[in-house]
Amino acid sequence: MKRSRNTTLAWSHQIRAAGVSTRTKCRWSLFDSARSRSRLGILFALLAVAPAIAGEPPIGGAVDEALATDLEPDEKAQKLDDVLGHTGAKGDELARAYLAAANGLADDKPDAATGYCCDADDAAKSDKLRAVARFNLGQMLYKQALAAFKPAEGAQPDVEGAKKHLARSADAFRAVLDVAPGDAEAARNVERVRRMIKQIDEMQQQAREQAEKMRQQADKLDDLADKQQQESMQNDQQTQQSDQAKQDQQSLNEQTKQQSDEMQKQQQASDAQQKLDEAMKQQSEASEKLDLGDQQDASQSQLDAAKKLREAAQALRDEADKKEGKQGQQGEQQGDQSDQKGDEQQAQQAEDAEQSRDDRVTQWLLDREKRQREQRDQQLRALIGKPAPVEKDW
Repeated sequence: MKRSRNTTLAWSHQIRAAGVSTRTKCRWSLFDSARSRSRLGILFALLAVAPAIAGEPPIGGAVDEALATDLEPDEKAQKLDDVLGHTGAKGDELARAYLAAANGLADDKPDAATGYCCDADDAAKSDKLRAVARFNLGQMLYKQALAAFKPAEGAQPDVEGAKKHLARSADAFRAVLDVAPGDAEAARNVERVRRMIKQIDEMQQQAREQAEKMRQQADKLDDLADKQQQESMQNDQQTQQSDQAKQDQQSLNEQTKQQSDEMQKQQQASDAQQKLDEAMKQQSEASEKLDLGDQQDASQSQLDAAKKLREAAQALRDEADKKEGKQGQQGEQQGDQSDQKGDEQQAQQAEDAEQSRDDRVTQWLLDREKRQREQRDQQLRALIGKPAPVEKDW
């Protein structure tokens, strides 16, 4: 099969080598740098075919066959699970198969691909393959982070999900250095991903501060709405003098104008600004009617102004929630209960699947930590040596 940058590379049966000095990347680049050296091609340079069990096709050919099918991504992933779960291959041969499967599913099933990278790291016996598995895992997690941070049009960004993927990506790149200390590219990627996490943290902090200011302003608008409604009731019942009604309304007009100026200064919520402009228009009409001595007609304009002030306050709170990445959940209880139950079951199944994939990567990280501790303990015991026997003096 002809290989190109824009197509998934096929399993190579022509290259047989015990080791290769270069590595290639996935066909998408972590930082889209033309100077970055490619990595995933090592999969195909390392694919030495081991003797197959009698009657069983080589594992490489079976993986190739599964990837070449026209099945849907879920079905293709299931077929790969069956192939890899019932093979007699072990060690580096099995690791190569896992890596090839991960490469083939990187775009359509990124969660399954990251799982195969973890499996490849567990199965591999050589440090070269472990380094490839960990580097590719870091890249795939980074790509998932980008997808969460910049989703398809109309979807809300999952900032926390993006941070989680980035943190695991940094861990994976850092793990490359455990088996390949001289890998400068992996070291650079660790720092780049960590800087990105820091930048997101700073953006979130800024968004929280802006959201808090917006909520405080929304509270002030609600307070103005209460006062405006009270003025409306008093004018409707004509329980205050005309001159006092004019002064009170003028004071409310000025306070509302002050909030409008503040909103424009902060460049906040165009919807809230529109509602506030409508409230100010109603207030102006109320003032004109009060100047004419028509308190009852002014009462209706004041009531309309109070309504628009509350709408502006709610628009500010909605915008504040968006800044913090929150999605409104009110007013979404539509449809019959059977449909809701079905949706909840599907959502729970998706959540369980996502949790399973997350656990797979997490378990890989925990196992790696455990192996590192055991290695450190062995080195420490070797340095300390056996305790010298104590001579008895009795």
